[in-house]
Amino acid sequence: METKDFLITNGKLVKFQAEVAENGYYSVTIPEGVHTIGAEAFRNRDDLAEVILPKHVKKIGKEAFAGCQYLSNVIIQKGVTDIGEYAFNFCESLEHISLPESIENIGKSAFSACRGLVTINFADKIKINTIRDSVFFKCGQLRTIEIPKNVSSIGKEAFAYCYNLKRVTIPKSVVSIGKDAFHECRGLKIQAPKRSDAEAYAMKNKIDYEAV
Repeated sequence: METKDFLITNGKLVKFQAEVAENGYYSVTIPEGVHTIGAEAFRNRDDLAEVILPKHVKKIGKEAFAGCQYLSNVIIQKGVTDIGEYAFNFCESLEHISLPESIENIGKSAFSACRGLVTINFADKIKINTIRDSVFFKCGQLRTIEIPKNVSSIGKEAFAYCYNLKRVTIPKSVVSIGKDAFHECRGLKIQAPKRSDAEAYAMKNKIDYEAV
């Protein structure tokens, strides 16, 4: 990539402005000096296949990569602290995502409608304490998920319409699970400690439960 392909102002990547790739797809490494990916910076770029977010990037703005339907590989290195609302909404080719321990906030619907998403890997010491509303809404290929141990709440419709989600492990730290958090997750089993809020949620909502 060339410098002219990026509009950068005071450390913010405002827009990816490369010519539309007529043959093939772009693999983009965010340039040195960029600490923020601005809102809608890559929105609807159908020619984006891969993006690498080095450790100097701290924040991914609202809808930054929304609608990049052929984005299949996202590498988020330790350093990113904030993923904005709808940041990867409708990235339908994205299959795997690894979230480093530096992450402190994942905004509402950040990965919603990532229909090809199969796995989500949270770093062991990740700092987030809330899985916000609709974060993984309609991630229909997601099979299993292990909620990080310091998370205290799961928002409404967080995993709704994840039709293939079969197992969710929820730690005792979770004391609040929002309305329809697992709506239409057919065949789901919740694994959680005995006498936990997650056990009570499973019983109340007639979801298969297993003590861990």
